[in-house]
Amino acid sequence: MEFLYFDQVYKRPVLIPVLIGTSAAVTLLLNIDGLMHGITNVLPHLLYIPIILAAYYYPRRGIPFTFLLSALYCGAVFVFYPANMDVLTAALARVVVYIVIAAVISFLSNRMHHDTQMCRRLVSIVASSGDAIIAETFDGIITDWNASAEKLYGYSAQEIKGKSVTILLPPDKLDESQFLLQKIQNGLPVDRYETERLTKTGKKIQVSLSLSPIKNVKGELVGASVIAHDISDKQLLQDEILQAKIEWERTFEAVPDMIAIIGRDYHIVRVNKSMADRLGMQPEDTVGKTCYELVHHSTNPPGFCPHGSLLSDGQEHTQEFHDDFLNADFLVTASPLRNEAGNVTGSVHVMRDITERKQAENALRIVNNKLTMLSSITRHDILNKLTGLRMYLELSKESVKDPVFLEYITKESDAAEAIERQIEFTRFYENIGVNAPQWQDVVERIRSAASQLPLEEITFDILIPPVQVYADALIEKVFYNLIENSLRHGGRVTRMSFSFEEEQNGAVITYRDDGEGISLEFKQKLFRRGFGKHTGLGLFLSREILSITGITITENGEPQKGVCFEIRVPKGSYRVTSTQPV
Repeated sequence: MEFLYFDQVYKRPVLIPVLIGTSAAVTLLLNIDGLMHGITNVLPHLLYIPIILAAYYYPRRGIPFTFLLSALYCGAVFVFYPANMDVLTAALARVVVYIVIAAVISFLSNRMHHDTQMCRRLVSIVASSGDAIIAETFDGIITDWNASAEKLYGYSAQEIKGKSVTILLPPDKLDESQFLLQKIQNGLPVDRYETERLTKTGKKIQVSLSLSPIKNVKGELVGASVIAHDISDKQLLQDEILQAKIEWERTFEAVPDMIAIIGRDYHIVRVNKSMADRLGMQPEDTVGKTCYELVHHSTNPPGFCPHGSLLSDGQEHTQEFHDDFLNADFLVTASPLRNEAGNVTGSVHVMRDITERKQAENALRIVNNKLTMLSSITRHDILNKLTGLRMYLELSKESVKDPVFLEYITKESDAAEAIERQIEFTRFYENIGVNAPQWQDVVERIRSAASQLPLEEITFDILIPPVQVYADALIEKVFYNLIENSLRHGGRVTRMSFSFEEEQNGAVITYRDDGEGISLEFKQKLFRRGFGKHTGLGLFLSREILSITGITITENGEPQKGVCFEIRVPKGSYRVTSTQPV
């Protein structure tokens, strides 16, 4: 691209402005000197120099520059010849000529700049193209040769320009170039024509050729542009694809889970070895049969069928079910198969035998139920004993008059009350982690928690879109604790709010109030077990509830400016169903 004149000029950006400014200053001073000595006709022509330079190199500024220079010239004429109408008229006439010349040159230069930029872009595209691009006449003489052609064929541009294209043709294809050029002359397209060419070293390479006509300024055909794409690695790529297919086949057959590819009509397209063995069939014998016929031994798809759900909404579906014929529990995931247009053409079913896991879960559930029952009975008995203890303490207060013993009894009553609170507190959290986490509606859980507390005099905002988080069912207690702590310890709280924001690594649910906040010395201890003014377990257990599914909670508020609890939900553990705030 060094042949473009503007490229050379713009490498020295200061040269032209200096030249224009210097010429304008010199010619203007010469005119002023001439006016002082009575010369009014010759020197004004020197002003054409800066005007032409400015309009040529800076088309958009040429006319304003001419107006300025003309104004300075007219001002000088008026100063020296204020009453000479002939001189003033001649000066104004010259100004008109200056402006007309500047306008014409600016217009032509602007068009030339535009064409130059377009030429530069086209040259850059050709020069930087990854494909070899050659220009040749209809006689087969090479006239242009880009860098990729040098790389592909091994000839430099200096070596190859002016030579016949036959230098690149194998002996058995010497007539091919004229055949292709003749098609271009006849107006026929040549696109992705696969053939052979020779490099400088004599090596044969496979290329795909696309030819297009080259026209001169009169629109006459003068040659053809040949784009050559190296496809020598095409066979290698095909071999790699074949190898990848073989490896996929091996993997498909080796997976211990049962896999079936199913069409929209519920007919099986293919199954892996594990699936065929479980059904007691050969893989090829399953093709064409309906999945519900082979697996469920029914004439219709079952109601829980994930394939049917997938066909309805195009989304992946997972379902657990027990099959009586196979006498096992399964976790099946149906993932959509789509065509190039994005339409669902079927699904991939992956069935995993979870019988042992379900048995372990059932056993664990039985144990947990027994432990819960034992905990409930024990809690009930302890509370009964505490009731009796507190009654006897009250009776002791009435019969004891010694202040020292009364103080002891008061402390004993306080201790009994604290024990009762903590025992009652465990009632709400005895089921932490007992049930599997589920998708929880955040707004619904917050509203449910808030409805259990006296918020009549509080401005309560939920600035959260419809969003669900994957968490333990006790997440409602987390929201309840946050709100209750504000009421209990926040001082004069008048506003509470929940908000939601997505970030790069997940999402943040933020709870704020306008209360007293939390002092710096307490922040580090906030989530410790036993820390606090009530049971000392609320925030500790809140953190434990959230951590079951990898959710974290921190407090980042400023003292005296209210609390700011941030609940961070990792990606994959939340889903937004709408962008409209609630």
